[in-house]
Amino acid sequence: MVLAAVVVVPVVAVALSLAEPVRYSATARVLLNTQNLASSSLTTTPQVPASPVPPERVADTQAQLARVSAVVQSALRSGPAAGMTIQQFLSTSSVSSDPNTDLLSFTVTAATRARAETLATAYARAFTKYRSDLDTAPVRKARAHVQTLLTELQAQGRTASPLYRNLQAKDQSLQSLEALRTSNATLVQQALTATQVQPKTFRNALIGIGLGLLLGIALAFLRQALDGRVVTATEVSSVLGLPLLGRLSGVRRTVRRQDALITVAEPNSRLAQAYRVLRATIDSMMPRRVQPGQETARLIAVKQDPRREICHLIAITSATSGEGRSTTVANLGVAFARAGRRVVLVNADMRSTTDERPTSLDRLFGLELQVGVADIIRRQASLDGALTCRDMSLRHDAESSATADAAVDDGRVEDDPRASLWVLPAGSSPVADLGDPTRSSRLDDLLGELASRFDVVLIDAPPLLLSADSLELVRRADAAVVVVRANRIAQSTLAELARVLSSSPVYKMGFVLTDSNEDRYAYTRERFALKRPQAA
Repeated sequence: MVLAAVVVVPVVAVALSLAEPVRYSATARVLLNTQNLASSSLTTTPQVPASPVPPERVADTQAQLARVSAVVQSALRSGPAAGMTIQQFLSTSSVSSDPNTDLLSFTVTAATRARAETLATAYARAFTKYRSDLDTAPVRKARAHVQTLLTELQAQGRTASPLYRNLQAKDQSLQSLEALRTSNATLVQQALTATQVQPKTFRNALIGIGLGLLLGIALAFLRQALDGRVVTATEVSSVLGLPLLGRLSGVRRTVRRQDALITVAEPNSRLAQAYRVLRATIDSMMPRRVQPGQETARLIAVKQDPRREICHLIAITSATSGEGRSTTVANLGVAFARAGRRVVLVNADMRSTTDERPTSLDRLFGLELQVGVADIIRRQASLDGALTCRDMSLRHDAESSATADAAVDDGRVEDDPRASLWVLPAGSSPVADLGDPTRSSRLDDLLGELASRFDVVLIDAPPLLLSADSLELVRRADAAVVVVRANRIAQSTLAELARVLSSSPVYKMGFVLTDSNEDRYAYTRERFALKRPQAA
């Protein structure tokens, strides 16, 4: 989402910039005079000091005065502005003051450089002329009045009177004052260099990138705030009330596309090492011996030899489908097998005749629709006929696999030293309602026989929230492990899973977080590489 915003927003900004018409801006500057030669040199009467006016107020007043229609009309008459109205000119021009100087900046924007430069200069000149007319208007008015009085005295023949001589002196004084009266605004810089102000593609692209980043980050936080899915192991642990057994990162596409097990395809990889660590964690957390009063069918064979350790019968389940349960069971089985344990993987997900999950246990081992648990419960097949051996040693070939398969046909599971990993498929047809007394008894018999033959029984149980049979399987296990996929399951679903688990008396060992990005273990290939045995 962040990447999309970073890409889309700058592209839109650049596209909008390229669609804009080209515009140029030019600026002329006018100096505001604070003193006047006439007022300072010809006035002999003592002046009463006036209250000081802030310079910035004077400049702002002059800037506003430059926007009157009289100034704009004068600029339009002297500049190349044919067909432009006063409002159009005001919308494409501006007058600003600098608080640190006595300068006014007249800026005009136009379609060409020459037009912008000419109009800006004409605008500044129109203002200086207007300002000059305002400054000299009182003197001109007073001299006109004196000249009118002189004309009247001449008509009356009173040219020799003292009044006439005083008016003549006054007229000469006003004439000198008008000549010395200077404007309070002077053009000091014409608009000679126009710059392009539109479009600014590069600047808009940079702004678009910045806005895209901000938008992407905001959307990411908003999505996280609105998204009810759990992401971290801490969130899962707080809802389920279970400890974290291990984090498993995602599998590369090439391995997933080939339905290959990471512990087989890449035994030295970091993810394969994570499965081995998970195996050691589960092994260390299981009860090692039969406890007094433990009366379950699967322990009948074990009780005959009190010195024997309890079989690790572990039900691995999840809340819903697609959380990596079967993949975890398969790779964990390989890890147990390579640790020297006799392991059987039981696909107890018998909800349909064809499992459409791309990583189902049967599909991972190429055992789709073969006889299995369902056929054994219906008494249509034997355990020896349903079990299939898979050689998961680091050195195996076709001959070793063929020898192992022959052992299955002979029913010599416990006698084959290389029969380290066995798979019991789901079966050729579905079975529902394992709570039925007959089926429940046959399931107990099956689990009891598996417990007598193997060291570790890993049950791929159906999702707890999708199948009632899952609880029947989980309660028969020594321990239950929950698989949770990060950033997939909602907190409400996880809370419902916690409620269902709390109703079962089984030992809840903990949970495994799959597709996790929280892995902080710096395993390296060199440190944990498995060394292949040297050929003799």
